[in-house]
Amino acid sequence: GTAGGEKMSGTLEGLGDTPSDPAAGAKQFEELSAALKGAADELLALNPPEDAEAANKKFAEGIALLADDIANAGEGLAGGDLSAALTFVSSLASSEAMTKIQEAADELEKAGYSIG
Repeated sequence: GTAGGEKMSGTLEGLGDTPSDPAAGAKQFEELSAALKGAADELLALNPPEDAEAANKKFAEGIALLADDIANAGEGLAGGDLSAALTFVSSLASSEAMTKIQEAADELEKAGYSIG
């Protein structure tokens, strides 16, 4: 796995521990979303070789999607809606964002680039 993935699962595990404090969870989601958006912007700012361009763009799109998903879940938490956050966490692995990120990672590795 990538370092980003580990950081993410750590954050999501942390959320599982604190359902009694939606505000803290919402703040965590907010910070994670902002960090992911920054990562997506950095990826898009890269000027990768042609053989990595499409995968790089897909990777950035997946991360940006994930950031949106997390922001939405964070808003739900902030509004006291724990089920929204829990649903998000449980559906994360099969989400469109994660699928894109996984596909992009595979494509980059096939092209000979190592990520994380």
